[in-house]
Order: sequence, then C-alpha cells, then structure tokens
Amino acid sequence: MKRWRILLLSAWGSLVLSQTFVPQTPKEIERQIEIAKELLSYNEYHEAIEELLPVYKIKPKDPEVLYLLGRALLGAGHNQEALSYLEYVVNNLPQNFEDTIPLLWYYANALLINEKPEEAEHYFKRFQKALNSIKDEKPSVYKKYQKRYPLELELHWCENAKKYLKEPKEVVIKNLGPIVNSRYPDYAPVLNAKEDMLIFTTRRPTNLGPRYHDGFFPEDIYISYKRNGHWTKPEPIHAVNTKHHDASVSLSADGKRLYIYRYENRGGDIYESEFVNGHWTTPKRLPKPLNTKYWEPSAYESPDGKILFIVSDRPGGLGGTDIYWCKKLPNGQWSEPKNIGPPINTPYNEESPILLADGKTLMFISDGPHSMGGFDVFKSVLQEDSTWSEPENLGYPINTPGDDIYVMFSPDGRRAYFASERKDSYGDQDIYLIDLYPPKPLPTLTTKAEELGVEPTLIKPRFLKINVYDRVTRKPLKAKLFVQGQPDTIEATFYQMEIVPGEAYKVWAAHPTHFSHEEIIKVPEKDTTEVYEYDLYLSPIPTIHANVVEIIHFDFDRFDIRPSEIPKLQRAVEILKKSPHVKIVLAGHTDVRGPLGYNEILSKRRAESVRDYLVSKGIDPNRIQIEYYGERRPKDLSGTEEGHQMNRRVEIVLLNE
Repeated sequence: MKRWRILLLSAWGSLVLSQTFVPQTPKEIERQIEIAKELLSYNEYHEAIEELLPVYKIKPKDPEVLYLLGRALLGAGHNQEALSYLEYVVNNLPQNFEDTIPLLWYYANALLINEKPEEAEHYFKRFQKALNSIKDEKPSVYKKYQKRYPLELELHWCENAKKYLKEPKEVVIKNLGPIVNSRYPDYAPVLNAKEDMLIFTTRRPTNLGPRYHDGFFPEDIYISYKRNGHWTKPEPIHAVNTKHHDASVSLSADGKRLYIYRYENRGGDIYESEFVNGHWTTPKRLPKPLNTKYWEPSAYESPDGKILFIVSDRPGGLGGTDIYWCKKLPNGQWSEPKNIGPPINTPYNEESPILLADGKTLMFISDGPHSMGGFDVFKSVLQEDSTWSEPENLGYPINTPGDDIYVMFSPDGRRAYFASERKDSYGDQDIYLIDLYPPKPLPTLTTKAEELGVEPTLIKPRFLKINVYDRVTRKPLKAKLFVQGQPDTIEATFYQMEIVPGEAYKVWAAHPTHFSHEEIIKVPEKDTTEVYEYDLYLSPIPTIHANVVEIIHFDFDRFDIRPSEIPKLQRAVEILKKSPHVKIVLAGHTDVRGPLGYNEILSKRRAESVRDYLVSKGIDPNRIQIEYYGERRPKDLSGTEEGHQMNRRVEIVLLNE
C-alpha cells in the first residue's frame, strides 16, 4: 500500500528539478539514464524521477528519456502527466526503438488509469501482437516480457471499466473543506461511530523529521472534531507521532483504540494507541502472531470489539495480501489469525477490511479480476450458513480505474470518507465525503404540493459578493478573482456568486502591482441577508528596499536552505516574535537561466522553504504570504555568476497593515 507520494508538476506542465547531480557530458547523461533504469527495476519511482529530471531538461524530446520518465511518473501516481509523456513517444515512435513492447504496455495502463478503457484495450492488444511477433525470433525476451507484463488481468480491468464508467452511481462527493485539508497530502481518514471525530494522515511541515526528496515531510497523524456541524482545526496527536512515518489505519467504534501503521527496517507493522484519561498513549506494536516478520499494512476492529481483522502477506495465504480474522478470547487476548478464505481472498491482493454496524457486511479493497483497475472497493455479506457472498464492486465513481485505497465507511454504510486528488483539491490529496444515498431531488416534493393545491414554498437564493480594495487608498481595485469550485476567473472590482450559508469558500485575488491574496470566506449559517458582502484588501508591492528585512540566497537550481543563510532567518524570526502583529511576504525569485514556467515553480518552492523554516520556529503561518516571480524581477542583469547569485533569492518583506 502506498503511504506517500511525490509533488512534481506545475500548472505550466514544467517539472520541478530535484536536488541531484546535473549531467554535462554525453557520458554523464548516459550514466544518469542507466541509474534511472536500475532504480525502475526495483520500483524506486521517486528516485528514478530524481535522476531523469535533469536529463529531461537537457533532452526534452528524447524518446528513451520520455519513456522512462513516463514509467516513473505512472508508478509515482502522476497519471495524467505520465500519459502525456508516453503518448508523445507512441505517436513519434522512432524505428528500431528498443523498448517498443513495454512502451505499449505502460501506455495502455496509463490510458486505463485515465479512464480511457476502449483505447487501453486497443493498446493492450497491440502489445500482445508485438509480443507474439518475437516469440520465435527472441524466445528468451518473449518469456521475460510475458512474465513481467501480465495481460489477462488488465483486459479484465478494461472490460469492467467500460461497464462501470457507462453506469455511474448517483452519489454526491464533497470536499471536507480547507479547515481539514491543506495544500499538502491529506489522506487515510478514520472516524469514530458517531462520525464526530476524524483522524487522518498528513504530510504537513510540522513534522520534525527531514523533508523528503518529494518535497514533503514525513507522515503525521492529526485529529479534528465536528462541532455544530463543522470540523475544527486539525491538531497533531503528539503521543503517536515520531520523526518518521506514522499513518492512521483504523479506530475502534468507541474511539478508544487507534491502530496505526509504521514501516521499520524489518517491515511494516500495526501499532495500537489507547485513549486513557483524555490522552493518547504511546503506541505499542501488536504482538505475534498478529504482526509477523512479513508485511501487515492494516487492521480493523469490529463494532462490537469481538473480532479483529488483520491484513498480511504471510505464507499460507491465497496470494498477495490476504484478510485474516481473530476472535477476542476470554482472557482479553486475540486468537490466532485465521484466513477469511474465498470468495473474499483471491490470488491477488485484498486489504482494508471494514465490518459495518450490522455485523455481517464487510467492505474491503481488491485488485483482482473484478476490479476496474488497481484497487477497488467491494462489499460482501455474511450468509446464514456462515459463508460470504460473492463480492460486489461498488462501481464508479466510488471506484475508478486507478487505486482506490484510503476509504472508510460510516457504520450504516451510507457514507464513505476517502482521499483523492481532484480538480477542487486544496493541494495534492484531499479528504472527501461520499453520500452513497443522497436525498431525492426536490421536484418530487413540489409535484406533491401541486397535487394538494398548495403553493410550493420557494427557497430564496443566497449570494456572496466579494469586493476588492487597495489596502492603502481603500479605493476599489480591478483584480483577477477566482473562487475554488467555480468555473470562471473574472477581472473586476467585485465577484458575486450563489452560495450555501455555512459553507467555506476559498478565494484568490491577483493584481500586477499588488501582492496576490488568498482567503477562506465562510458565510454564517444564521445570516439571513440575501447578499452577504465581504471585502478583500490587496497590498501594493513595496517599491522601497527598506521594507525588505532579509534576503535569503540560494544555490543554482535548488530550493533547500543553505547553512550560511540560517543566521539571516534567525534574525527574521526574532523580528517577527518581537512584533506579533506584523505580517510578511516571502517573494521568491530565480536567475534568468532555465524555462520560464520551470523558474516560476522553482521560485515558489524557494519561498515555501523559507516559510516552512519560519513556521518550524513558531511563526504563525497565517502571518506569512507567498509570492513568486520566477525570473521576471532580476536585481542584476550583468549575466555574470555574481549577478545570477544576486537574482537567486527570497526577499522577506514587511507588510504594513
């Protein structure tokens, strides 16, 4: 089960280069490519991307580089981007391309994951035809490819995907909002039976461990509570978090036992933390034979606390990871795990079991032949003869042709919480709520009223009007405005939209001569005004150097903080702590080398690195605003190395209220 992912691509489609050796000569380039191939052979996708990105910058149309990068992106979960690179190679395939056969297989998989099963099926068959063509000429290569790239399962997935995509379920999917979700990956939601306590995994910068090569920090476990219908600001559960990866797995129905996953040198194990006297205890590894020297990625306690489901790839199973179950013994210990058997377990992988409150409906995930691609969510019901019913695929859009792993159901099975990266995400993966049985549309009620001769009651629409002003002059300012979830960006002094009171709306405002602004607006649920007005103020970009309190410089093509710059950052921390009312802008810049789109994102990453350092020292992130200009605002145009160094910077600018 994947526990972390890599942040890689920008809105311009440019790649954020990693902090690795940049090859200069043809020999160095070839060596970098060979290293990437070796990493891919061990499924080390993130590391392979690190090796390939500098080569891609030098050879952006090289078919081999694009093919390898597409493979790595696909393995790392960046499916749309992987498809674009693989598609370019397929459509511009050079003669005698050495990797034509595996290219077709990876391209077909990318098409399937991107919900194009008909095209995927076509290319899987092209792969099969190309493979058969070398059966006699290159029998050893044929056998190697046939073993390495299985085809039968993928063709089953294509058939299932075609069926389920054409018959989508009528469900309502809703983002849990910017209070819970962040611009970092947020996933693995678990809830108590009342659904008023949410525990999830995040990779926010509050973890004290080192930042990983993917730009994120190690996994931490956070908790949020539902108060008056709204989720509170999530807080880390310090007792269960370490400097390394700690991921939420499941929660007992009474909310007293939290099961977490930790990956250590000997493999992944399940730990348990208890809620005692208002605090979570230090997690303890579950004893043998619940944990083994093999992999145990998840566990789930039944609502009555009498059964514990364990997932393991220990020997003796049906294949891959299997679901096991244990009974609570009179002495309070768990019995020896017993394989739940078919039809739930298969020769493939089954994981994430959840038993609903009825005590007989089991939800789980599987990547077997009844999936529409990767892991899908299935349902099986315990029969009167103690056997399990044939698993039922929950269909699209609950399931997709990609991996659908982090899913948690409400006790009655009417709602599901899951993690996904979608268009309305606040950044990378967000946590969403699926209403599996949404209420019927209102026209039915209106018709009933008309039958009774009663005038139907109409609910007046409610509107939010966002006004934009210059912070200094207090005059209206014509700016670009965008509200998350709305289709259009407009340029005006105000933005008006229909809303639902009580909901939170994320708003962006930008102007060429002012710092852009991002704010979350929440209209009070009890507010009865037809139009709720909210004022946004944009600050003019300072034109005098006196407002810049520190300038943090960076090495070429890097965004990590140099040790020599730490004293400057410490001085900035002292200033901010002495003046707690002061807000700042972190303005990121690059030198003029490199593509424009790439430099934009590199400058943003530099500003974010400074922000993360300040936050780690206790500065409230709400006091910090990020701006990034790429190469558009150089300080030195000499073209010398000294000039380039002057341009590679983040300016810490005091923002006068």
